[in-house]
Amino acid sequence: MNTDTDQIQEPEVLNEELVDAIVKAPEGQLKTASDLSSRLIRRKLRENGVQRRVLPFEDVSQSQLSDNLYADSKPWIIEEMEGDILGSAAVNFDDTGDTEFFRGEKFAVIFYVVQTNEYSKNTFELMNYKTDVREITTANALKEIHTKEDSKFFGTVDQIVGSPTGVGASGLQQNFERLGRISRELYVDNISELENMSLNNGCWVTNRFTSRQFLKWRRDEAGGDLSEKFVLKGLEALEEYSIWNIPHIASIKNTIIPDYTVYKFAEPGYLGRAYRLQDITTYVKKEKHILTMQAMEVIGTCIANVKSVSKSVHLI
Repeated sequence: MNTDTDQIQEPEVLNEELVDAIVKAPEGQLKTASDLSSRLIRRKLRENGVQRRVLPFEDVSQSQLSDNLYADSKPWIIEEMEGDILGSAAVNFDDTGDTEFFRGEKFAVIFYVVQTNEYSKNTFELMNYKTDVREITTANALKEIHTKEDSKFFGTVDQIVGSPTGVGASGLQQNFERLGRISRELYVDNISELENMSLNNGCWVTNRFTSRQFLKWRRDEAGGDLSEKFVLKGLEALEEYSIWNIPHIASIKNTIIPDYTVYKFAEPGYLGRAYRLQDITTYVKKEKHILTMQAMEVIGTCIANVKSVSKSVHLI
């Protein structure tokens, strides 16, 4: 990295050059984009996608798509998963077990488009800003794409787990209500939900407010040293947000992940698939003195094993 002082430019100068380049650019798609930092006052926090950490994306190409009977249908990939085996039997030496036909199962990962709104700006109005407002708008819009990913993903989870008074898509209870605060005594029951499905706990997701409930654990719940560190350092007392060696994610998206709610996921290999056919791409175009921007991606996600998700809500 070049650290020569004569190579360092102030943000105002960089932005001035960017605006000048945009104004003088010919009409059509612009081939350059700015990665400048900014001292602009931000309005709110934004975070990367949670689903991407629970079920990471794998990049795929057109050659990996599965054939479809209909020419104009959405692209998809047909995947396979193991089928259920009923079990075995103890028999006499002169007897045999029942005959069972074995088979696998298949599921489809169907791709869809996530895109931002189309943003436009008069290029001459950009001259009024010392910060790169175009770059800030684009960066925030990309985070909103992540938010839409999470909204669809957790909406699907809610459909799978069903009602706490009924059963989920697996035919068993997958949505639980627990009366009382997030105490050690109640919280430990969460561990058994996926284990009762013969699965391991992979990752749990709460929102940021819910994660702070662990700060209320008393000395008899958190242990003497840790309880004292919670008071002094908050959740930073934990080297990572992990309870009972189960990784946790604390999201700021409380409109998607409600308070006092815990989503539990099995390990990715037992959960499903997340494919990315086109990564997030930003399109910038100039026509006369109007600059337009839009970003989009093409992805597909599927929770194939419906037993691999669980949800619980603590009723305070």
